[in-house]
Amino acid sequence: MPPSQEKLCANSQHDVIKTDKNRYAMGMAAESFVANELALKGWKILSRNYRGLGFEVDIIGMKDRNLAAIEVKCRNNQKAEIDLASLVPNTKKSSLKKGILAWLSKNPNTAEYIDTIRLDLAIVTKQDERMIAHYYSNIDWEIY
Repeated sequence: MPPSQEKLCANSQHDVIKTDKNRYAMGMAAESFVANELALKGWKILSRNYRGLGFEVDIIGMKDRNLAAIEVKCRNNQKAEIDLASLVPNTKKSSLKKGILAWLSKNPNTAEYIDTIRLDLAIVTKQDERMIAHYYSNIDWEIY
């Protein structure tokens, strides 16, 4: 199934970090923006920056019995065409899968509320000094 795209909160006013000098701060701001927007859309944010040996998942969230490992990318501009494969290479997809399965093994009671486990991608860009998240559901394959 090809990924579906959704634009999150195009009308929200959010401060945009105006320099590339602090990529970490930009990334954290983008992750916070995406987590907040997903929560407003009914997602339950279960974990942020979940890390372990060989993996890091920016956001783990659930909505409508779908558990998602969400990779957040921050970009200064939005190209007309997005090459998802270059943004999330196979090594990163493997890392995300490992991370979501590790999280699930530490939270086994959650399994009864899940129908699918998937990998999602949020690309955060700025437009007129506002942050916009372009959200892609199921960028790879359903894990479960």
